[in-house]
Amino acid sequence: MIFIKSSIISLSKTDETYSMNESCFTDIFLTTNGTYDYTVLESLEPSSNICGEMNFQILGEKNAFVALFSGNDDSEPLYEIVFGIQDMYSTIRKGKGGLDITGYLSSYDVFFPSQGIAWKNFTIIWNNGSIFAKTLHFHMSWSDNLPLSVKKIAITTAGSATAEWHFNTEVSIPDECNIPDQQTTTTVVGSTQENQVCTCPCSRVPNSKWLYLKNLNLTLDEIRVILTDELEDLRKNLTIDKTNTSAYLRTKISAPDNRPSAKSIGAVGVLFLVTIAVLIFGSDIINLFKAAQQLYKR
Repeated sequence: MIFIKSSIISLSKTDETYSMNESCFTDIFLTTNGTYDYTVLESLEPSSNICGEMNFQILGEKNAFVALFSGNDDSEPLYEIVFGIQDMYSTIRKGKGGLDITGYLSSYDVFFPSQGIAWKNFTIIWNNGSIFAKTLHFHMSWSDNLPLSVKKIAITTAGSATAEWHFNTEVSIPDECNIPDQQTTTTVVGSTQENQVCTCPCSRVPNSKWLYLKNLNLTLDEIRVILTDELEDLRKNLTIDKTNTSAYLRTKISAPDNRPSAKSIGAVGVLFLVTIAVLIFGSDIINLFKAAQQLYKR
């Protein structure tokens, strides 16, 4: 099941005056059920087949897959970015690999299911065959000498693991990626005229709550007043109590260590402490017993 929510808003600056221009921020919510069948995100189509960047969230426990298709489905070559195979392993690879962990890139526990299920933030960047993926606490990268064109993005989970997904931005172009503008050529009475082609998919969005601001010239302060409630909601939604993070909770929990060597060292330590206590208190008990006998004889 996929739920899509779209808003249109962007700011451009001309002589210290800001105007609202059409741009698109797409929210996609969906659930995957662990069948390892990819769901293509048709409304999150990359604007370039060379490079891109996307940010998203996952609410799950393990086995989360993101695919970058070179064609229309997973029957054609693809890149697969996997988070939390068998609760722990993550990797980037070319082609479908399922739950195979051969050549994994990270053994960091991404989802921490033992600490409770919570939304985790992820970022994936690809640039001409080089792929970089990260979360708050770890990152991994991988390069392909024969890069694929990325035409579609798809997601799934495997091993009967379910997950909820939230994609809250468009696929953007990384700063280090230079994409040539697409052009069309129009013949005008014996001359050739080149026209820039807009590739923004938001032209298909018919309406939005911000559309009435599109042609208004507003100062930055005026825009801030209009967006006060929206910005406050974003601040509340993005603020995290550090005492509820998994990193903080782990500092308060003593992790078990079941290795025989650890148990042996612990047993020796306990025996040492008990022996000292017996020697100290044992001598006092003997003296106390003798003093009690003398009092009794009197």
